[in-house]
Amino acid sequence: MSPPITLQVVGLGIESVARATLTRMAEQTGGQYWPVEDATGLLEALLLAIEAPREEIVPQEISAIPSDYERFGVTNIIYGTEGDDVLYGTAGNDLILGLGGNDFLIGLDGDDVLIGGAGDDILEGVKGNDRLDGGPGNDLLLGGAGNDILCGGPGNDSLEGEAGNDVLDGGEGIDTLLGGTGRNVLYSLDRADILLEGDIVVGTSPLCPIGSAPEAVCPPAPAEPVCLPFDCAPLPPAPVEPICPSPPMVKTINEGESLQLHGTVADSDCNITDYQWHVSAGMLNDAFSLDPVYTAPMIDGCENLDVEVMLTALDSCGASASDAFILHILNVNHVPVLELGRPLVVDEGATIVLTPQVSDADGDALVYQWGVTGNWGTIVNGVFTAPMIDACDGVDIIVTLSVMDPCGAIVCDSVVISVRNVNKAPIVDLGPDFMVDEGISIQLTPVVADPECDLLRYCWSSNKGSFDNPSSARPLFSIPMTESCNGEVLTITLTVIDPCGLSATDSVNVQVGNLNAAPMIDLGPDFCVTECSSTLLTPMSGDPDRDALTYKWSVSGGALDSYCAAAAVFTAPSTANCDGENVTITVTVTDPCGLSATDTVIVRIDNVNQPPQVRADP
Repeated sequence: MSPPITLQVVGLGIESVARATLTRMAEQTGGQYWPVEDATGLLEALLLAIEAPREEIVPQEISAIPSDYERFGVTNIIYGTEGDDVLYGTAGNDLILGLGGNDFLIGLDGDDVLIGGAGDDILEGVKGNDRLDGGPGNDLLLGGAGNDILCGGPGNDSLEGEAGNDVLDGGEGIDTLLGGTGRNVLYSLDRADILLEGDIVVGTSPLCPIGSAPEAVCPPAPAEPVCLPFDCAPLPPAPVEPICPSPPMVKTINEGESLQLHGTVADSDCNITDYQWHVSAGMLNDAFSLDPVYTAPMIDGCENLDVEVMLTALDSCGASASDAFILHILNVNHVPVLELGRPLVVDEGATIVLTPQVSDADGDALVYQWGVTGNWGTIVNGVFTAPMIDACDGVDIIVTLSVMDPCGAIVCDSVVISVRNVNKAPIVDLGPDFMVDEGISIQLTPVVADPECDLLRYCWSSNKGSFDNPSSARPLFSIPMTESCNGEVLTITLTVIDPCGLSATDSVNVQVGNLNAAPMIDLGPDFCVTECSSTLLTPMSGDPDRDALTYKWSVSGGALDSYCAAAAVFTAPSTANCDGENVTITVTVTDPCGLSATDTVIVRIDNVNQPPQVRADP
């Protein structure tokens, strides 16, 4: 049948190559191409295209449905040519045969069968449950809205199921299979295939190829022979048996599908009285009709089934004849359905039970195979035991499940299990407070532990003093000198940090004692001076701690210019003693902490006796 619609194409600024293709498509449907170079002329072109006359659609006469496609309920046949064709279906169930060339086949409504044939074809099922077979060549197959079967055939094909529960088989070549929405099954022969949105099955689908090129079909014989009245007596010595022309020797259908049988019966004596169909398995809607509908049985197991279909005819004289053929019933195995669910979270060392959702349309007993990536953790019968881990942020482990039915159809799914690191903070103890003298070094020996036995980092600090290595586990600490007479308190702090950042801190107070030493003073040896003379006193003094000292002088006679300086000027007294006299000078030095030292020197004061002055007057 001709395309049911006329295609009018309006092109705005289309390149020459694309324009030629669109023109050819429009002309093959009785339409034409309307070029528009500027957007201002678009409305005028649309109006011209709408008002353009349409060619009359002339139905195509067909003789019969090719036997390979009888079981698909075909109501219309549309043939292409050996060239490049654009063929449209009708609202019914169409069989569209592209034959040779690079064809563009569109099924439209109905449950259509689209056969591209040799060449790089584009097949689109649109609505209905369609069967698409690209054949040899690099084909593009688009399923449409229904539950479709897409067979790419040899070549590098692109198959897209779109909506519905589809079956996609790329065949030989590097193919791209996109299941689309719905529960899809993707068959693949090549590792280089790109497979998206569907359950993957390695191999080929038993549903592909859809069919072969149509063969010539002879007109069927009359359903009922027309016979004249007859008399069986006397019978001829050797009655001629009725002749039943054989249908094709082998046909193939899927389990559960129905097939219209066609039988013809002829008899040279024209005295056939009865005929009946017999099948070794399955059902007939009417075994005594020449054209019954046969329904294939559902097959248990994985093997296909050969059913013998026999037609027997009987004439009025008791002679009979039979003819039979083998109907090959394909076991249409369904891939199991598997869903492992959303990602999970578990603590290290803990267990979790995985409960996959599994079903099989055939009700087969299934075999389960669990696995984990990288040998992380263990899984037995769906019970996952998380490993102990060192990673602070945890690790993601992929658990896989493969489910296989008895016929070898396999489906896989995986789930990500995030294993958390259950880290605990370390423990540190510096012990009780203690006392120590200034200026010495001590080794610090803290008590440190980590529940996970992790390698810890050490960080020592103090408000005074110094460490030989503040990152060491047992450093040497130098006690500082203190200027405080009563000593002073310093604080030592240790923080330990595990690899995941958890830490613990402890501190200890250390009382530093001041080891104060007394100062020293030396006024030198005793000495002599004359009365009323002056002498600078410069004692030798010092302090082991280099403390600043205070001085205190005293004299038993005479005078000092200062009684609190480090050096003093002594002025000897006058003496009336002819033999002179002794004066004692004492100095005491005291450090800031109260320790002192004293020294004394004896000074001999000599009398400077002046002889008397005598003057005698004459």
